[in-house]
Amino acid sequence: MSAASIVIACPDFVRSGHIVPIRIRSGGTTYPLRGLIDTGATRTVLGEAVAAPLRLACVGTGKLTTAGGNVHGWIGLAALGIGALPAHVIRLAVIQTVPWDEFDVLVGRDILSRFRVVFDGPEQRLVITGC
Repeated sequence: MSAASIVIACPDFVRSGHIVPIRIRSGGTTYPLRGLIDTGATRTVLGEAVAAPLRLACVGTGKLTTAGGNVHGWIGLAALGIGALPAHVIRLAVIQTVPWDEFDVLVGRDILSRFRVVFDGPEQRLVITGC
């Protein structure tokens, strides 16, 4: 039995990171977005500007510790899928301002732990396999 996989070419990993197609389903609508795979991030994070049209269900508020320091935000509930792999319901951290514009969502280990994620350096690719 083989699980579905997506393969992302990463010829310039040092500069651009792993930007992958993701989709967030909220309120019966699915939104295509761009996500940066960040294996060092505990939680998946997006900014208020991206979150507003998604109409995420708010399930809490709190403080989030980031590489840049502590920020306040809220927690939204939605299903997130990477590429064509199955979506999983997770709690997304929503913060007012994000320090990026090359992608929409920082994809953390809260969703990545649901998949097998392998960076293949010699082949310059990232392989994400559904479990």
